[in-house]
Amino acid sequence: MPNIDATTEASPQLAAQIAALEQRMYRAQVAGSAADIEPMLSPDLRYLHSTGVAETRAQYLEGVRDLLYEYGDIASRSYLGHAHFDNRLRAVVSPDDTFLSLGGGAAVSLAENAGWRSTIHEVSKFVPVPQGESRVTSAGNLPVHYIIHAATIEVSEAGYGVTREDVRRTFVDVLRRASALGVEVLSVPLLGAGVAGLLPEDSFLGLLEAYKSLPDEQRPAIVIFVVFEESQLSRSSARLMMEKTLDTADGIWSIERWPAPPPVR
Repeated sequence: MPNIDATTEASPQLAAQIAALEQRMYRAQVAGSAADIEPMLSPDLRYLHSTGVAETRAQYLEGVRDLLYEYGDIASRSYLGHAHFDNRLRAVVSPDDTFLSLGGGAAVSLAENAGWRSTIHEVSKFVPVPQGESRVTSAGNLPVHYIIHAATIEVSEAGYGVTREDVRRTFVDVLRRASALGVEVLSVPLLGAGVAGLLPEDSFLGLLEAYKSLPDEQRPAIVIFVVFEESQLSRSSARLMMEKTLDTADGIWSIERWPAPPPVR
């Protein structure tokens, strides 16, 4: 890495230097390139996560190499089209209501990146969808093969209705539908935990209970549970729930902001 002349004097030059380094760091994190990040880190670095977990420079770099710390959008091509999942049939779950209105954050992001008009056109053929069921559309411009729209939320004059059991029933339908299509890699966010107001813990438990209830042949080989951010559901809480519900510490999952996935194990 070339030497960078630095100064503590506030100036446009200093601001430009910092901005350039931030962008370089961000690109390297997204790519999982520890080789590019390493020269930018102090030998005595202590990296503090929002959960309070502190890592040494070596521990942080190991995490980057394993693609454990990534940053990006739910519909980012670097995530959904990651090379780790090349040659595998892939799908992503869009959390939605019984009218498939694409009204929430994750659903909107997926539809916009897939192609708003084409996605609206496809889902309009299915509505209304009974609560607890799902429907499949093409993925448009997304680097996956399918979007599975999960009708988790009941919409009525009284407002939104969703429970942990609704999440469980819906995800069972999603898993079976994905398996029938031959999907090998399925990425799913929390369902019903946005505008519908279901507690993130209840949503995550509903997903885990659905996953556990089905035999291997009725679910994709790789299911990735993704939480939008740690303030929504902490790393430690999610791991404890997974270990308790699934009776295992194994699994491919992440709770960063829709990261590039970790290596297939």
